[in-house]
Amino acid sequence: PSFPLSCLFADMSSRVIFTGIQPTGSLHLGNYLGAIRPWAQQSASLPAGGTSILALVDCHAITTLREPAAVNLLASCIQTVRQREADRLGVDASEQGEVRVYRQSALLPVHASIMWLLTARCGRVGDLSRQTQWKSKRGTGDPESGSTGLFTYPLLQAADIAVFQPTHVPVGEDQAQHLELSRRLFTSWNRQYGSAEHSLRIPKMVLPPADSFAGRIMSLKNPTAKMSKSDPDPSSVIQVLDEPSVIAKKVKQAVTDSTRDITYDPDERPGLANLLRMLAVLTDSTPQDAARAHGGTGASGVKAALTDALVAELTPVRLGVLDRMQDEATVAATLASDATALQARAHETYRQMAVAAGLAPL
Repeated sequence: PSFPLSCLFADMSSRVIFTGIQPTGSLHLGNYLGAIRPWAQQSASLPAGGTSILALVDCHAITTLREPAAVNLLASCIQTVRQREADRLGVDASEQGEVRVYRQSALLPVHASIMWLLTARCGRVGDLSRQTQWKSKRGTGDPESGSTGLFTYPLLQAADIAVFQPTHVPVGEDQAQHLELSRRLFTSWNRQYGSAEHSLRIPKMVLPPADSFAGRIMSLKNPTAKMSKSDPDPSSVIQVLDEPSVIAKKVKQAVTDSTRDITYDPDERPGLANLLRMLAVLTDSTPQDAARAHGGTGASGVKAALTDALVAELTPVRLGVLDRMQDEATVAATLASDATALQARAHETYRQMAVAAGLAPL
């Protein structure tokens, strides 16, 4: 999502919202604007009675990462941005709903056990083989393209959701197919084992509004491809921890075109459109408004304005993350504390499912 979720929920006090973010080796602008900041905005405005659970899905990360996932780095960024949003809104923590951020692997026995129940009774090879993300990996030469972990990724994702029985799951457009599969798996489970005492809740899918652009942050050098940590050209990616001088250099080198007039035309001028979308998200405007505001400045003017907006947005985050990473033990302890607080709830979901299937609880 790329928006405060309160704009979609008539009564957030009755909602249980579940979100997963995958830790990787870096934090780039696409991660920040598309997932981290929207979640922080939503959690900071969560009223009493509402629940927001964020899983740092490090078990998913090992399907593609060869090095340990940077969980503490991601957690530090999330904690920093959430505190920043709470300060900006003047939020009193005692009046907020329950907000938990935990490491998926801390509750892996429950996640994996529920995944197995869904796999054994509801999973179908045909459903998994039709997943777009799986098909996009096949035949690419990617060494992970034949991984059974990657193939069954949607089943673990379904288990992640089932654990806490959420009412709503915000997803980007690229994850909508996975969530729809989860909903079908839960429906299948309920047909077989559902009862008046227990059925898996079918959560509502929350997609970004059609006019949201935070989930469409593209490469600075190839504006038809999403910004990605795996891009071989580091100048294509704005990192959350980049120094202001590095940000300025990357933006200055970003692909645009030779036309001086500033117009928002994603089809004919994708490079400029990408910069205008970033500027719009950072200044709470629209790409069209950003184009009009810089109509006489040329691409250099847009780049200068974008650089200023990026530096203003990311510098406090970078400093906060670096400060928290000085004490990684405290960051890890906070994650562990939230996992402990969620443990009984997670075990109860599995207990009910296991008993229904004639198995022993954990």
